[in-house]
Amino acid sequence: NGAVVDLSKFDNAVSVAGEQASITVSPHGGHLLSWKVGDRQVFFVSDLTPYESGEAIRGGIPVCYPWFGRKAKPAHGWARISDFDVTADGSAITAQREFALEPPSELPGMLAKSRLTVRFEVVGRELIITALVTNTGDEPGWFDLALHSYFQVDDVANTPVRGLQGAKYSELGTEFVQDEDVLIPAPPLDRIYERATALEVGDLAITPRGYTHTVVWNPGPQHGIGDLREGDERSFLCVEAMHDGASTEPVDPGNTRQLVCRFRL
Repeated sequence: NGAVVDLSKFDNAVSVAGEQASITVSPHGGHLLSWKVGDRQVFFVSDLTPYESGEAIRGGIPVCYPWFGRKAKPAHGWARISDFDVTADGSAITAQREFALEPPSELPGMLAKSRLTVRFEVVGRELIITALVTNTGDEPGWFDLALHSYFQVDDVANTPVRGLQGAKYSELGTEFVQDEDVLIPAPPLDRIYERATALEVGDLAITPRGYTHTVVWNPGPQHGIGDLREGDERSFLCVEAMHDGASTEPVDPGNTRQLVCRFRL
């Protein structure tokens, strides 16, 4: 868990440091690249990831918005391939972007105009991520938002995930219920749980508020992902807080919805 993330290619990234931890955020995607607590790097970033317009960064925390998954193109929405205004303030970094794009035809009722603000703050050994979605249009609308977190692990097959016992989940279109108290990942894994609750990934505690679902993902071996080395999949596990617009009320014009996720070592 002490692997080094090379941030040299992210030449316009913004960093801040608290007393015990530091973070780095890229304007491209409003994307958290690094959270270091002491000497420990919490997030995995692929050294093959591109850093160019129209391409998402592989690793860290991509922000999936305004839709999650492959409901439309591009996959996981516009945010992770868009440039944000990024500013630093003390031990916090704020990324903000105005979106005024017509929703794809397959996503009726999605927010046509919105402002997404994501604030990353380090407090001691805790990282607090606050996402604010404001409806800047004149019609109610829904949105999805997920923190697609790539946690760096020694071995994904020996990384316990606690807090999902009894939760319903879907995988490849089939519904299940998790019976076991502790999930030991056996990739490939692509589960969407109908629960957003306090979790533990190894020794990392995650506490979401305002989210509706939890996603657990790892592509497994022979993944064929061009910006990820074969074998690298053993070094990370994605455990994601996800807000599913279909299971919540639309956001009225002028209103803001707040989603908070706390990570603590």
